[in-house]
Amino acid sequence: MGFRPQVSQDTKATVRSAAVLTTSYVAASVELDLQNWNQLVLLLDFTKGASTGFTIKLEFSDKDRLDWFQETAIGSSTIAANIATTPVYQNEYTFSETGKYALPVPVNYRYVRISSKALTAAGGTVLAIYATQGLV
Repeated sequence: MGFRPQVSQDTKATVRSAAVLTTSYVAASVELDLQNWNQLVLLLDFTKGASTGFTIKLEFSDKDRLDWFQETAIGSSTIAANIATTPVYQNEYTFSETGKYALPVPVNYRYVRISSKALTAAGGTVLAIYATQGLV
């Protein structure tokens, strides 16, 4: 038996309608009722065009949508002179091929802001973003 997360098909929200990407981040936000859910599932529909790909980043807000916090990841620790250093990275997701992608993201916040941009010249590079809830 493989791992099978549950996904709510009833609450799919359009975050960004299909639109041409530029090389600057454009943000769109979505509010999902995540009560009884612990995953945000992003459904990405991408046409590569002239760009080498696209990047998205996620930011979260708990109640007021005034303060946004970018998703981060903790890297591997290194030890030098008995001092441990652990880098923290800003998460960005990069895709390089035309396709339809599902990206599950653990989340505990009510509001999510999703920013996207093309990696290089954006001619004909189109992205649509949808969001739904998931449960692991």
